Amino acid sequence: MKDLGLENFIHDPCLYTWRKEGQVVAILLYVDDILTMSNNVEKLKVVKTRLSQVFEMKDLGEPDNFLGMKIS
Repeated sequence: MKDLGLENFIHDPCLYTWRKEGQVVAILLYVDDILTMSNNVEKLKVVKTRLSQVFEMKDLGEPDNFLGMKIS
């Protein structure tokens, strides 16, 4: 995550964030589940591409739930 320029959130070791000029990317990790979010679609595509080059992963699209929590 650090190679992508993301910083670890001090209060939650599973949360990584990147911020620049009003743009935000956040990645939440839990074992083998990753939740990504951003207010910049292009930056999020870059992050996902870089992650997929390092890890075997699938993009499941918009989440309905994460770790048993409903997302709406």
